[in-house]
Amino acid sequence: MITMIRRAMERRRLTVVTLAAAAHLSASYLYSVLAGDRRVSTRGALLLAGPLGTTARALLVAQLDDDLASVVTTQQEASQ
Repeated sequence: MITMIRRAMERRRLTVVTLAAAAHLSASYLYSVLAGDRRVSTRGALLLAGPLGTTARALLVAQLDDDLASVVTTQQEASQ
C-alpha cells in the first residue's frame, strides 16, 4: 500500500505536504503512514483516495494484502 501511494504521488507530482493538504490530513500522519509506522485508517483512505486518483477500497485492500503477506512470511520463517 505504501508503494501504491508513492507511485500515485509520483504520477500526480504530489509531495507529502501537497497530498496531505489536498486530503485534509496532517503531513505528520502521512509521513508516518509512508514510513510504515502507522496504518491508513478508513477515514484516511477516504480522504486520500480522491487526490491519489484511486478508491478508498483499493487503498485498504492493498493494505490488507501487505498485512497478509507479512503474516505468511513470518509463519514461513518460524517453521524453518
